[in-house]
Parts: sequence; structure tokens; C-alpha cells
Amino acid sequence: MQCDDEKVKTAAVELAQRRIKERLVKNMCLERWIIILSQQSRSM
Repeated sequence: MQCDDEKVKTAAVELAQRRIKERLVKNMCLERWIIILSQQSRSM
């Protein structure tokens, strides 16, 4: 019985990519909020 290195690798890569995607989405949302807030404070 051999440990399936490829499966482990692909699972790790998928996990890492998912985390990166989540972080990117969060950053985009944060940037959008910052832009919206800065525009609101300017118009007040």
C-alpha cells in the first residue's frame, strides 16, 4: 500500500488556491468599501 503523493499534492494545491481566492475576494471587497467610504466622506 503506497501513499498517493499525487492526490495529497493536488489536494494541498487546491486548498492553497481556494485560500488565495478567498483572500483576493476579501481584499477586493475591502478596497471597494474603502473607496466607497472615502467618496462618502468627501461628499459630506
